[in-house]
Amino acid sequence: MKLQYRIIFIIFIINSCALAINEMIPGRVSLQILVGLTMLVIQAFVLHALLFKPLRNLWEHLDHVQLTGNINLRFPLPLKKDEITLMGASINSILNLMKDYQQDVFHQANQDPLTKLPNRSLFYEYLEQSIQNASNSDSKVALMFLDLDHFKQVNDTYGHQYGDDLLCQVSARMCTLRKNEEFFLFRIGGDEFTVILPNNRSPQLLKSLSEKIIAALATPFKIGEHELEISASVGIAIYPDHGRHTEEIIENADIAMYKAKENGKNGYVFYDEELLSSNIRKRKMERLLTRAIENNQLQLLFQPKIDILKKVITGVEATIQWNVPDQGIRNAEEIYLLASESGLVPSVEWWLLRSACIQGKAWMDKGFSTINISVKISLAQLIDALFLKNLTKLIQETKIAPELLEIEITDSLAMVNLETTIACLQQLKNIGVKLTISDFWKENFTLMHLKKMPIDTLKMDRSFVDEITTDPDTAAIATAIVSLSQSLNLRLLAGGIQTREQAKMLYEMGFREMQGDYFSVSIQAKDFEAMMSKKTDLHSLLPPA
Repeated sequence: MKLQYRIIFIIFIINSCALAINEMIPGRVSLQILVGLTMLVIQAFVLHALLFKPLRNLWEHLDHVQLTGNINLRFPLPLKKDEITLMGASINSILNLMKDYQQDVFHQANQDPLTKLPNRSLFYEYLEQSIQNASNSDSKVALMFLDLDHFKQVNDTYGHQYGDDLLCQVSARMCTLRKNEEFFLFRIGGDEFTVILPNNRSPQLLKSLSEKIIAALATPFKIGEHELEISASVGIAIYPDHGRHTEEIIENADIAMYKAKENGKNGYVFYDEELLSSNIRKRKMERLLTRAIENNQLQLLFQPKIDILKKVITGVEATIQWNVPDQGIRNAEEIYLLASESGLVPSVEWWLLRSACIQGKAWMDKGFSTINISVKISLAQLIDALFLKNLTKLIQETKIAPELLEIEITDSLAMVNLETTIACLQQLKNIGVKLTISDFWKENFTLMHLKKMPIDTLKMDRSFVDEITTDPDTAAIATAIVSLSQSLNLRLLAGGIQTREQAKMLYEMGFREMQGDYFSVSIQAKDFEAMMSKKTDLHSLLPPA
């Protein structure tokens, strides 16, 4: 029997005896009072021992937990099992649940949910602490900014699920590398990772680690049925050599990373002062380009395409240039390089496409109704669900005949889902737009793939044409492509022709439609109209002799 029940039973016996004595013994009233008081005292001691003291201990424990905030403290449970013990056990269970909840909240606030790496919040906290420790111990801290190259293309081509899987595999490889290297890895968002190396680090050790990271990512990643190749650009900044404060170190590592991308990607760069001035100039140019797009300050140019056999101009390729205030002319290649680094390629392409449609309609009204206009558009835009909708609306607004608009795809098709791409291209064909692909001979294309593509024209670009007179293999490929285009009933265009020798050799191989500076450089719309109106006799319209 439990102790409290035994005591209650004894008290009951004593009270019963007191009542009996009260009936038999004179002066029983005084005795009853004495016994009653004795019982009250005994009951008070019993309640204090069995109830009040344990409750007070329990309350003091909870108060201590609240004051210290330490939910790891547990109420000591006595060996006896009574109601107070059960209450203490319940409180311990609640504290366990609170600890689990606290850990969940910490992970949600400080852990990347996809890769399970520490996130941006913990990165800032740890970097600040590392810099503080280095300041106190007169040591150094190295920060590496790592950004995956061409990751957006993976997302745009295969979808975000593929991108997420790729990020997880990149994280896993980095974690494997971390087993043999002392560093702390974080994912701070998107395709950006950071590495913190506390304590003094020599540049040679940082170079070695950067090379190991790049090598670890060089092996293709198996995602679903595809093997994806990805690389990384790494920027390195060291405290206190490259900054005295957390934000300064982060910014300078970021600047170095972008310089690594400018250098051709898949490499690493240490920050130096020259990069800062270069980055300031670059940011200024990005702001100027943004305003130029918004204020319609880019210039539209056109390069004629010539049918050598028929001796007529069949169309033009639309391109751009930019007269930068106090800096002069920037050509299309320079504009697209800046736009790709600042995320402005879609804006530049849409400006070019819209301007070309407006000009095409103007030429239709002037009687140049057979001149088609080609515009280079990135594959990422073409497969965007909104592109078709926006293009259809643009054609309706500008009232250009859709068959006069030609879209040229220059992106690599090696890393795309062909079925999805073909479906998107077919939708463009359905509204009447013509399609051209170039560089296809560099891809791992089968004849069946090419046959399925809803295209109108195959184009050889300058990189191909430049080798046509010097490389027998390139010449053999050109001859085969002529036969291929004839078999598939596709137009064939040779672009980037710079010399009469190139034009002559291509003509002899069977190329009839050509384009390049040898025939005409890119010119403004008014100059092209003058060329058409006067039927300008270009010296290379005749078949090369």
